[in-house]
Amino acid sequence: MNGKTLNDLDLEISGSSTWNPKATGWAGIVIHRWFTDDDNDSAPDLPLVPHPELNHKGLEIKVIPLDYYSDGRDQVKWPQSLAMINFKEIHDSYEPEGIEDSVLFRKDRWTLVVYYRYNKTNRPSGRILGVGIWNIEALLFNNIADDYNLILQYIRDGRAVNLSETLTNFLSARTKSSSSKNRRSAGEGAIPAKPRTWALKSRYIRKRMEIDGIDFKIRPDWRPDETVDSDRDIHEFIVSNLTGKSVLQVANEIGQTKIQSKDVGRIVATKALHRRPGGLGKRGGARTRYISGKLLKVFSVNDDLKPTEGGVRLPHVPLVDLVEETWESSSLFEEIGDILMIPMLKKKPLTSSIFLQPVLYKPSKIELEEIKVEWELFTNEIRDGKAKRLVRGGKNVHLLSKKQETKYLHMRPCGKDGTVTELDGNGNRCTKMALWLNDSFVQSIIKGILN
Repeated sequence: MNGKTLNDLDLEISGSSTWNPKATGWAGIVIHRWFTDDDNDSAPDLPLVPHPELNHKGLEIKVIPLDYYSDGRDQVKWPQSLAMINFKEIHDSYEPEGIEDSVLFRKDRWTLVVYYRYNKTNRPSGRILGVGIWNIEALLFNNIADDYNLILQYIRDGRAVNLSETLTNFLSARTKSSSSKNRRSAGEGAIPAKPRTWALKSRYIRKRMEIDGIDFKIRPDWRPDETVDSDRDIHEFIVSNLTGKSVLQVANEIGQTKIQSKDVGRIVATKALHRRPGGLGKRGGARTRYISGKLLKVFSVNDDLKPTEGGVRLPHVPLVDLVEETWESSSLFEEIGDILMIPMLKKKPLTSSIFLQPVLYKPSKIELEEIKVEWELFTNEIRDGKAKRLVRGGKNVHLLSKKQETKYLHMRPCGKDGTVTELDGNGNRCTKMALWLNDSFVQSIIKGILN
């Protein structure tokens, strides 16, 4: 399959194109047909394939679309839905199923994942990028089991209506219907709730992408140790190998000789992280956006620990896409839920800057709700045309809320000169902008950790 387009597969299987622009699951159907006939069975797609090590038969087929970020790197388009959650069955049963007896094990314990390029304007042209074989027990299974049990408890308590993707870390109860009014039975005496599926979050998929070697080139026989990577391991590695050292010192220790760049601190820190146990070694890219599924942000701070660039930039999302997102399926929700921050005390030259203690940031429930309010503020303003580029006093301006008016977020041009533009959903010419975390907010995170 590798390198073929979805259209290539479609023609080879069906003899003629089955492309239907209204069929949102068309890509998955084509890839599924490459292996087996269509079915709606609750059993794995390839039920007779035996696992080589476990006492298990059945290989499920899943597809993962990868879009591009503005810098050309791969973006996980959506979380990976697994199977529908049967609220009524879970709520009304005498004894709830443990994860080992659940539909997740019956259907998704062992999965063949096919990655393909998502092309919004020409979906049949999307190419197959690679495959992965996932064993749900091989990576973060204890965390996934904890998430499963928490969701189960909500449903058993009659609180399926209160489920949210913010509750859990890697396995979520993801909303299935696009209609806000769609509800299904949550069990006897319980308030009907939105239909939801068991789903693996984007941060989990990004961890898997490292192992599957999708967005970088590694030897076919090389794989990191899946049992090593944890928040504690990453934190301890940074403290032992970066914290308190200058950028130049770390660069010398890892043999990084090309350090003439304004992003020298980030490049050196990223290269060092690739060399940790379970990392990607010398084959890891210097400009990797994620480490072990976490959004990596390396940035300079002043003596008062405030970012020197006015904040911390988040990945760019086109304005036309930003306003189409819902909060729980938004790029910001996925990015901000798991950030690895490595602040550097800024010195001149930049290679003299000192790496400080790392911060593994996960927002509290209150912070997440308040960030949601500000995100909705900006998305509503963009819909109202307030991102439109205006010229005042010879400068390009917009009418979006300013940093001084918010606590967590603001929007700023992606480039320093602000010359690059994009269109909003109304067709207005706008400066290409990204969401930033406010410098005072980031400062409070760093001080809260360090103090």
